Amino acid sequence: TVAAATGPRFKSHQPDHFPSVFYVYVLRSEKTGRRYVGSSQDVDARLQQHNSGQSLATRHGAPWKLIHHEEFPTRAEAVRRERFFKTGKGRDFLDQLPE
Repeated sequence: TVAAATGPRFKSHQPDHFPSVFYVYVLRSEKTGRRYVGSSQDVDARLQQHNSGQSLATRHGAPWKLIHHEEFPTRAEAVRRERFFKTGKGRDFLDQLPE
């Protein structure tokens, strides 16, 4: 006969599947006035990284202020929108946003 397993059973507290959300965000440097466009799953944490000098691309412009963000269900869609914002038409769109 096979003995039954004894001892506690550990279960993950996270569901098997939880929805991920991705964001495109636009920052404005309060120092230089320059804009920066990026994407992330956690905009607040990413903004903190930009403002603490952890990103080489934005280190010179700190402090940064979040001026716009959009939510997407997939990373691919967020990256596609990020690329649009880096085109002439995308920059024109951002120029029209109130700050």
